Amino acid sequence: MKKLITLWTLLILLVTGCAPVGFHEPVPADGILKVVFIDVGQGDSALIIAPDGTAMLIDGGVPGAFKTVDQVMAAYGVKKLEVMVGTHAHDDHIGGLVNILNKYPVARLYSNGQEDSRVYSAFTSAARVQGLSPQPLQARNFFQLTDQVVCDVLGPESAQESQGNAASIVLRLRYGNHSFLFTGDAEKGEEKAIVDRYGHKIRSTVVKVGHHGSPTSSSPAFVQAAAPNVAIISVGQNNYNHPDKLVIKRWQQIGAEVYTTETSGHLALESDGDKLYLAAQKTSQALAA
Repeated sequence: MKKLITLWTLLILLVTGCAPVGFHEPVPADGILKVVFIDVGQGDSALIIAPDGTAMLIDGGVPGAFKTVDQVMAAYGVKKLEVMVGTHAHDDHIGGLVNILNKYPVARLYSNGQEDSRVYSAFTSAARVQGLSPQPLQARNFFQLTDQVVCDVLGPESAQESQGNAASIVLRLRYGNHSFLFTGDAEKGEEKAIVDRYGHKIRSTVVKVGHHGSPTSSSPAFVQAAAPNVAIISVGQNNYNHPDKLVIKRWQQIGAEVYTTETSGHLALESDGDKLYLAAQKTSQALAA
């Protein structure tokens, strides 16, 4: 599997200093799945574009990250979102989604159902303008982005029984021979529940590492069960000592190539369902072991 992953550098050009043009023309309906981990500094945001051009956004960074997320979406030709997911109510995940909701039509909106932050009120207010109310997701749910792209919800078991990071939505997106695991800020307790529930069924080609590479996440059992070829850490510079060196080493020890948005900028992957290609905005390689 690892041999199928080719690192493309210099293929993502810059627009206004920070947004990728994309791998080809910015017309997304080209039969290729695109997953873009957007460099929003200390926070998370991932844009998924299905082979038919249908788009989904998972998180949007802090409120000030809106401009960056907006530029990336525009560069890829996205004019509307079929699905938006706020993994949990912290502002470094849903803060930037408020203005995305103000600008882009959204068909389906999902959250973990917790209203535990001030920014969540702004998030729901922006949603109401579109006639939307966030629908809660929890373990054992699933939804289809398209007929070919399916998202399994692995966690939380119940957002009402957890708080903050521990109630993060964890999604596993499947397309062809590849899968992408989005973990929000899920911590070790939620990871254990997921491994107990699904075991090695959570194995994925690509993992977005939990909680920006913090040692509160990436428990050994979870890392071994996920066993990705690529682990991506969405993190800003000099923030809370993220990512933790032991966490990086743990992912590397199971054979994953580890990249951070801090050193690589936007990280984008393309797949036809068989081969998988990775490109970095900056000319950086995987972190050294």
